[in-house]
Amino acid sequence: MNVHWSIRNDTEHFCLPEHANLRDVAVRFAEHRINTLLGTNRRGQCVGCVSRGDLIRQLADGHSPADPAVWNRQFGRIRLGDDPAKHLQLYGRKLGNVIPVLDASERCVRVFERTDQLALRIAGQTFVPRKHVMTVAEIGNNHNGDIGRARELIAAAAEAGASAVKFQARMLDEVYAGTDESFLRATDYSTAYTVRQLKRFNLSLDVIGELMDLARALGLAAICTPFDPESLRWLLDYQPDAIKIASGDLTNTPLHRRLGEFRGPVLMSTGMNDLDAIRAVAARLRRTAMDCTFLHTNSTYPTPFEDVNIGFLGALREASPSGLVGYSGHERGIHVPLIAASMGAVVVEKHLTLDRRLEGNDHKVSLLPDELGLLCAQLHDLSAANQYAHECWREVSSGEAINAIALEKGVYLRHDMLSGSTPTEHDVRVRSPRIGLSPLEFEQLDDKRLGRDVAAGEALCADDFKVNPRPWSGETSAFGAALGEFGLPVRMRDARTIWREFSPHFVEYHMFATDLELDPNDHAGTFDGLVLRFHAPEQFDDGFVLDLVNPDATVRTRSEARLADCVRWCQAAAALSGHTEQVDVVVNVGGATQHATGATSFNRDSALRRVADVCTHYSARGVRLLPQTMPPFPWHFGGQGYHNLFVDVQDAIDIQTFADVRFCLDLSHSFLGCEQVKADFYTSLMRIKDVVAYCHVSDASPPNGEGMPIGTGVIDFSRVNAILGLSTGERPWIPEIWNGHLNHFSGFRSAVTQLQQTFTHED
Repeated sequence: MNVHWSIRNDTEHFCLPEHANLRDVAVRFAEHRINTLLGTNRRGQCVGCVSRGDLIRQLADGHSPADPAVWNRQFGRIRLGDDPAKHLQLYGRKLGNVIPVLDASERCVRVFERTDQLALRIAGQTFVPRKHVMTVAEIGNNHNGDIGRARELIAAAAEAGASAVKFQARMLDEVYAGTDESFLRATDYSTAYTVRQLKRFNLSLDVIGELMDLARALGLAAICTPFDPESLRWLLDYQPDAIKIASGDLTNTPLHRRLGEFRGPVLMSTGMNDLDAIRAVAARLRRTAMDCTFLHTNSTYPTPFEDVNIGFLGALREASPSGLVGYSGHERGIHVPLIAASMGAVVVEKHLTLDRRLEGNDHKVSLLPDELGLLCAQLHDLSAANQYAHECWREVSSGEAINAIALEKGVYLRHDMLSGSTPTEHDVRVRSPRIGLSPLEFEQLDDKRLGRDVAAGEALCADDFKVNPRPWSGETSAFGAALGEFGLPVRMRDARTIWREFSPHFVEYHMFATDLELDPNDHAGTFDGLVLRFHAPEQFDDGFVLDLVNPDATVRTRSEARLADCVRWCQAAAALSGHTEQVDVVVNVGGATQHATGATSFNRDSALRRVADVCTHYSARGVRLLPQTMPPFPWHFGGQGYHNLFVDVQDAIDIQTFADVRFCLDLSHSFLGCEQVKADFYTSLMRIKDVVAYCHVSDASPPNGEGMPIGTGVIDFSRVNAILGLSTGERPWIPEIWNGHLNHFSGFRSAVTQLQQTFTHED
């Protein structure tokens, strides 16, 4: 039989009389129905401990009821800050079944108990892998700010047979670097949509407390996720049945330190992080002897099934401080949580909604009450499948890499600091978005001396701690000559800096929907003197996705109006730059559906004609629309929909029968598209090159790795250059690397440097 050590939370402190006897102990166990007693002196220091099993064994060994030997003998103990695993191996059965964890004052803060099976104990229930799985109905913000709807969701969870409900607690000013409208409009780190929703939907802490009280009254465990220290402080006073830490705070070590005060079980999601980061966090948590169970998560909404990586549960179980593992799913349906439970997940968590059509990203990945009921019923009937997976890896998916900026937290300076100074935890604050180092990465830096002056409010990046972190200046002309007509993607915040530091031939301004709230004339200094191209937004602040070829005329009309607004904005910005020639605007024209075309009314010829008509319309007005080639599975459907247009290069060829349409060729998109339609990528480039006016350059790896750093995928850029003539200026191009602008544009620098080396080597 395997022997485990697990944290017990149902432990009672017992002021130990000078001559305690086993009869007193036995009465105490019987009266309070507990498993473990701690003997303490009048100062609260731990002087002994005993479990129910210890008591039974002592009596079986012939000790009289008054024999104090069980208390007086030596017992094992662990100090906070030690690695429990090393100490637990030293203690044999002779030292008993219970080992306390003591702080510097000899007071007990945790208790380890020897057991033959690991179990999660929450709200008086014991959950065991494959035998009794805990089902958590995540309510989050699916109440949409309506307290009545929140109560309905709690009642629905109870009716469905869920074990627990989970809420979210946040103080917005403590979570985000800025929440006022001027800040949201001036920045574009994907937080504007979320912050605006939270301003409308976020419930007060008092209301959350009332809702958790209701959940408990209905027999549900009450769990809550704090997103900031103030909310955690409130939860520590409230004492929920468990605390859940979101994936975005897995590396938020300051929050973890305060979390150590919680005596109950902790659940922690692990999305957006690789195994190295997960193990580093686990090591820290073990030294606090925290009763923490890791949950496997992919933080894409909804999660593509190919990104679920359910086999990672095995490796995560080994890393999890409790030795247990759970699953928090954002994919559609209930089948993946069932698989996770069959593989030993002791917790499964799914969002719950009353209507998937309601506003908010979480609704579309949520279960309806009858679906939750089916999941609970099937988990109840689940037999032991014993299908252990052994795949010990986890990499951050493309969808997570996008979401990590908005969901995770970074480290920001509280005040100005000069080069050579060393910021400490008192000089920084932890806030979303994460645009530099995570708190964990900041703490892991060997040398925290700044290599440059950093202003108050700036996010700290890895390059800030290097001397001369940006050695680009002085080399730009040489790179420009070797790279042909290259540009870089920019936003309002970094356009001037990139223009100054890289000296590109042009910049491509990536519009966000929030730009439409800005008057370009108020930012004349940003655009003055730049050579501009533009990329229109694909999705808007209300969730609407641009679709110029949708079979629904209402959607097409709405899309045409949104595109017209974007084009007018681009023309105004171009005029401010002094650019009087034709304005290039890259656009994703639509054509995505949630089902394969065989199950829809999508008409390819009609769609091609509509795109041709729109391009012709704008061409007569001095604007060249450049439809972008697309990947097979669109991210705005969470990687689970289907692009039906410009995935196959044949579409770009066939549209020429309707009009002369030039394209923006996205290499990573088209590589994945060729994989989907079983076409050779390089042969396809030869076929399409004559209609390609412009290129987005990044690496790719099947099935959905797009926008990857150069050299991390499988594209042969020497062959690409030989076909497209990027280095000779035949076509303008930019490195469109996801998150390439972070850490002082390190992704862009790396891409351009590697491509320059590739192109130079060809010569």
